[in-house]
Amino acid sequence: MNYDDTLKYIHSAPKVAKKLGNAALATALKKLGNPHKKLKYIHIAGTNGKGSTSAMTDSVLRKAGYTTGLFTSPYIERFNERIKVNGNDIPDAELVKCTEKVKKCIEEHNLEIAEFSIIFLVGILYFLDKKCDIVVLETGLGGRLDATNVIEENLACAITSIGFDHVQYLGNTIEKITYEKAGIIKNRSYVVLYPNPDKKVLNVVSSVAKEKDAHLIITDQPLIVSKNHFIYQGEELELSLEGKYQFSNASVCLEIINTLKNRGYTITAKHIKDGLKSVCWPGRFEWLNPNLVLDGCHNEEGVDKFAESAKDIPEPVTIVTGVMSDKDYRAIAEKLSQISKDIIITKPSEVRSLEPDEFKKIFAEIGVNALVVPNPEDAVNTALKKGGVCAVCGSLYLIGEIRKKFKNQIT
Repeated sequence: MNYDDTLKYIHSAPKVAKKLGNAALATALKKLGNPHKKLKYIHIAGTNGKGSTSAMTDSVLRKAGYTTGLFTSPYIERFNERIKVNGNDIPDAELVKCTEKVKKCIEEHNLEIAEFSIIFLVGILYFLDKKCDIVVLETGLGGRLDATNVIEENLACAITSIGFDHVQYLGNTIEKITYEKAGIIKNRSYVVLYPNPDKKVLNVVSSVAKEKDAHLIITDQPLIVSKNHFIYQGEELELSLEGKYQFSNASVCLEIINTLKNRGYTITAKHIKDGLKSVCWPGRFEWLNPNLVLDGCHNEEGVDKFAESAKDIPEPVTIVTGVMSDKDYRAIAEKLSQISKDIIITKPSEVRSLEPDEFKKIFAEIGVNALVVPNPEDAVNTALKKGGVCAVCGSLYLIGEIRKKFKNQIT
């Protein structure tokens, strides 16, 4: 296979396997020599913030001299971003080689394995080949039945902010969603929980932790000092990522690091400071230029968190948005309209994208006369011509398209 063949093979796999659970994945791992049992993990679940928290944790560990693997989803611009070693995307040749091994195993044993599980298998083979000291695993969907949860133990796990998303799979109450996320908690493990958790979230996580005899750490609320500085437990730190919500994610990262230090890992205050100061995680309140900001918020809670930072933008804001049809787009529309009434609707190229005219009807029902510009690049240029700030949000797929087109404008 070449690179294009590899991506075609991965994307041709079913999105969801007919049989729920990880039985087929476990079989594939066994036939491959159980590579997952030869690595150490930090496992992170949550509705929002798990990718940012994973990236921060990875950055600190790299500064401490550890060889790290980072497994995240989705990607922003290029598929290879999903699997990194020491901050570098998996090379095309390595992606092809690992996928060929996985493909051969699946075909030889006639296994039905979903797309995400195939990517996970590829990542595990690559991380083992590169002798990673620690792998930071971000769950894909939920936690309990997620492919990443095939691991049997972890150094620490964390649950970031919980909200309503993927309700068709995870349940339609906070308790049900939290229970699925808390499925990553292992027996006698350490679990870090996001600051100021909802009482329902706390009750469920506490119950699962008690059942698993796990040590629960509830993260303290960080004190925001300025746009890029915060204080956590008396220590002032600088964070390269913008967006007020990132300080809470950073606090979760710090508690993960504390658990590793308690387990004997050598991580100094300088490693932590340097790691947070240099972390890169595109598409989350990311300014491409003084007039263009991107945020991949794609659910109601994510838009709320985006709004907390957007309200500090001094110039008028024009929002360019496009969402997936399986999201609660009415709730998203209502939240976006509270940030600005100047809305431009576009259509990301992803097949699950909601038709702009359908989204426009929703905005009309809540009293907003949104403009439809189907081509994302044209939509952004239309917004920029208005003056003020163009804020692109609503889908990471949309963010990826815009970033690819406009990133040469980064200042």
